[in-house]
Amino acid sequence: MPKGIVTFLENAGFSFRHYIHKNPVKRELVDSPEKWEYSSYRFWELGEDNPNLVKDFKWMEIDGLK
Repeated sequence: MPKGIVTFLENAGFSFRHYIHKNPVKRELVDSPEKWEYSSYRFWELGEDNPNLVKDFKWMEIDGLK
C-alpha cells in the first residue's frame, strides 16, 4: 500500500477516535474521556486491556488496500 494512503488512513482513524472519545465530554456526561465507562479511550490511549472491545479488525480491511 502506498505510504500516502497508509498515512491518510492512520490519520483518519485517529481523528475518528478523537471525535468519539471527546463526545461524552462535549455533552457534559463526564469531565474526561477515560471516565466514560463505554469508551475505548483507555484501550487506545492508555494501553489498558478491555475484554469488552472487539480486537479483531479484519472486518475493517478494504479489498485492494492490503
